[in-house]
Amino acid sequence: MFTPEMIELMRREAQNKNAKELADMIGSTPGSVYAKCYENGIKIKKHQTSAKAIRTELAVTIRSQLDCKANQLGITTETLVRRLITIIVQDDLFNAILEPDEDFANKRNYPYDKT
Repeated sequence: MFTPEMIELMRREAQNKNAKELADMIGSTPGSVYAKCYENGIKIKKHQTSAKAIRTELAVTIRSQLDCKANQLGITTETLVRRLITIIVQDDLFNAILEPDEDFANKRNYPYDKT
């Protein structure tokens, strides 16, 4: 299935394409491409997502409320948080949600915001 020409093409393109992209290019599967590249010592570009994770701590009561709401909506808590943050950013709702008061963290009792 993999001709010498296909292997050379994969060798040339592997720095710029991941296994799925190479597979689409030659009409194969990502698993077969990965195996053949490994067999021939070809390093494939790692698949990168456009998302970057953000980790944070939440008070137990806040997490519980998020879990409850997500359950009501039939989605995961992570999906709920991702949707909320996405809407806040896309619709520029920062000022509508965050008070411009410098004592915001103290007034709202957000233990993880205090420095």
